[in-house]
Amino acid sequence: MRSSTTRSAAARPTWARAAGRPWRRFAQSGPASPCEAHPGVDADLEAICLKALAHAPEDRYPTAEDLADDLERWLEGAQPHARLWSSRERLAAWRRRNPLLATASALALAFLTLAAVLVTLQVLELAREPAHIQLDLARHQADTVRIRLLQFASAADAAAGTPGLGAALAAGDLEEVQRLTVIAGARLNDLDGESPFESWWLVDRKGALVARWPHRLEAHEGWDFSRRDYVLGALACASAPTSRCLCQPRGDGACAYASKVLYGLTSRQYKLGIARAVLHEGVPVGVIVAGVLASQGLRLPQTEPSDSATGVIVRVDPTQVGDEPAEPPDWVLLFHPAFGLDDQPLAHPARWEGAPGLGVDERYRDPAADADPAFGGAWLAAFVPVEGTDVVVVAQRRRAPRSRLGIWTGVGASSFLLLLLVRGLRRRR
Repeated sequence: MRSSTTRSAAARPTWARAAGRPWRRFAQSGPASPCEAHPGVDADLEAICLKALAHAPEDRYPTAEDLADDLERWLEGAQPHARLWSSRERLAAWRRRNPLLATASALALAFLTLAAVLVTLQVLELAREPAHIQLDLARHQADTVRIRLLQFASAADAAAGTPGLGAALAAGDLEEVQRLTVIAGARLNDLDGESPFESWWLVDRKGALVARWPHRLEAHEGWDFSRRDYVLGALACASAPTSRCLCQPRGDGACAYASKVLYGLTSRQYKLGIARAVLHEGVPVGVIVAGVLASQGLRLPQTEPSDSATGVIVRVDPTQVGDEPAEPPDWVLLFHPAFGLDDQPLAHPARWEGAPGLGVDERYRDPAADADPAFGGAWLAAFVPVEGTDVVVVAQRRRAPRSRLGIWTGVGASSFLLLLLVRGLRRRR
């Protein structure tokens, strides 16, 4: 026999039994999301409904008035208490409520961004300006060195063109050669002011030394100078002059040659050779060479301020003659304001392969710092080769930290303005 409860449940209509099922589902698993039945329901309205129907009393609205307030906020497009907005949603809502202010703020942000970019570009341009200044200075000094070398070449042309010198060399008349080289030497020293030549010498076509001033020949008799860079260069500039030669408008068609730095066997100093072929009937029969010490011929005026300097770097002739150093450096710093008149050049860590090239080194380390600590630290240096030679002028200046500081100042100021704008926008929301 059925119980009374069973009989009463069976007696209820079918629609009543179906209506009770959602409440049993609600009691077991909580309210269903409105989006399940209607996917287009607004997320804020969904949050309000779920909060109003929450299981636990503490999760629901405390009063009906609070529920009504949240619905009003939703209708007005404000953020309801039932759901926290993301930053993007808050910004979109603020833009909808304040279209004019949003447009003005967007324009202000674009202006500040553009200003930050322009300031940064301006500071970077100012940072590059000292490099251009150093390059211009190095170019000017390189032109000065070339003009000076052309003057030396003119004196070498005059000495090589001494009447009868080529014929005496071709005939092997050493006594006449000795007499004529005195005249040739006078022509070498016939320059305005003090002569830059420390010495001069004459070798025949085979590379044997036949005359020298001011030292005697006996110390170098039997030595072969035919492979010296100044001999090879002068002979090449006599037969087929190129841009590597120091050409003057003379009738014989030969040009002078500025050699790589050589080590003086008598003076024990590095010097630059200005070489010129001696011709007889258009054929080279010897080479006359004038040696130039950097302290006499390549000293450059120093520029102001005192935190700048100009030096001369020259490639070294690797040919070994006599008791020269066994392993000479590839390049030497031939002239530098830190050097005294009797100081030897310093090895330079240049790594130019082939012809030296123009360039800027923003972290240049001066080799002269070992001799004078005042030249230590990092320098901004520009390197410019002297046309037609293995001579490079370096113009250096102390690095100014203001450029990098200026960049960060511009970036920091722009970032601060952007931060103020963002905070202002948040407060208005």
